Parts: sequence; structure tokens; C-alpha cells
Amino acid sequence: MEQFSGWSGYWAEFLQVDKQKFIEQLSNYCQEFDWIKTVSEQQIMAWHHEFDVMYKTLKNLSENIEASFLNEAWISFEHELFGESGKRAADVNLVLPSGELFLIEFKHKKRASSEEITRAGFDLSTLLKFHSESINLQGKAYLVLTREDAQPFFDEFIVCDIAQNQILRKLKKDLLVSIAKDKKYDVSKWQKGIFYRQPGILSGTVDLFYHHKMPNLKNEASENLKEA
Repeated sequence: MEQFSGWSGYWAEFLQVDKQKFIEQLSNYCQEFDWIKTVSEQQIMAWHHEFDVMYKTLKNLSENIEASFLNEAWISFEHELFGESGKRAADVNLVLPSGELFLIEFKHKKRASSEEITRAGFDLSTLLKFHSESINLQGKAYLVLTREDAQPFFDEFIVCDIAQNQILRKLKKDLLVSIAKDKKYDVSKWQKGIFYRQPGILSGTVDLFYHHKMPNLKNEASENLKEA
């Protein structure tokens, strides 16, 4: 089976993985793409943050649930979003037997930009609309700020979670609710899912206008002009 993620497995497997080997696997996976020459130190540091936060969050969560559930829930890092021609991947995806998908984007910064918030929602929408194993799942997107002095934001569609002692409190609370629900999905199928087709410019534009107000679009455009 073709590998679509840098690292994926059951929660129990993730909690036992060696951190350095985890980072090396992500690095080797990304360097297989023609458009990546080298993996930057900034990206490697980001993976360290993601590993630490997800490890401590799931480890803390495991103290409140049956140990057997750790072999029933899935976690995936750097899962390709084919609508971006392989040039973008979701930081973390959690898939639960309740039939729910939690997409998590990480930013090690004090404030999230409106563009970053919009991007998290678009990534989740891409999976729910075009990924064969996500189409029938219920999805929720999180934008995580990992700096201790991070400032929260409010968005109608995206959950802002701030790592406190490297634990995501909002995510943990939502996962506990999901874990209590009836089991109806075999999470091992998720990694085998394929994208039916690539979302085009038209569908992406319609989705953007449907979910975001015009002032937000104007602000995002001005942010992009600074980088042009």
C-alpha cells in the first residue's frame, strides 16, 4: 500500500514510538518529494513541538479511559492533501471509532493570522469532500498555538487550543466526549483512503466565500500582498 502519511498508527503505537526515530521517519518521508530539497531546522523543530504536545495530551487522556481504547483510535502525521499536488499536508489527524475526524494544525507563535485560520478549515473541508474514507466522517478542525504567551482567537468554525504544559485541554475534552459514543467505524481503513479527485480552483473559491465573510477575505488578501 502506498504511504500517504509521514507517520501513522494506533494511539498505543504512537505512545511507544521513539521520538528521534519518529522525527527521522517524517524527514525521510518528506524528502521523497521532488519539490523538497532539504527539511529545514524550523520544520524539524515544529515536529518536535507536535510530538511533545500530542504525546502528553494523549498520555494524559489515557489516564481517564480504558487502556484497550488506545488500540482502537488512529493518529496520522503529515497526511498528504492531494488537492495541493502533494505540496501540503495536515499536521495531525485523529480518527476515532465514533466516526469522527479531528484535524489539528500547529503554529508555534503568539497569534494566528486570519489566513492560517482559514487554511485549517480548508484542509478539513478537502478531506471531508474528497477523501474516500473521510467523506462519511464528522470533522472538526483545531488550530493549536504552542507558545505559552499565545493569545486565543474565536472563530465560528475553527477551535483555538493553546498548549498548557504541552497539553491541549479543549481537544482532550472533545476526545472524551467522542470516546463515550458508540463505535461504528474501523479506523484502520482511514489510512487506505484515496482522493476521488483534486479540488479545483473553482470549488476552493466557492468554499472560501461560503465560509468566510468579505472583510476576512480582504484582510487575507492584504496579508498575502506583503509576501508577494
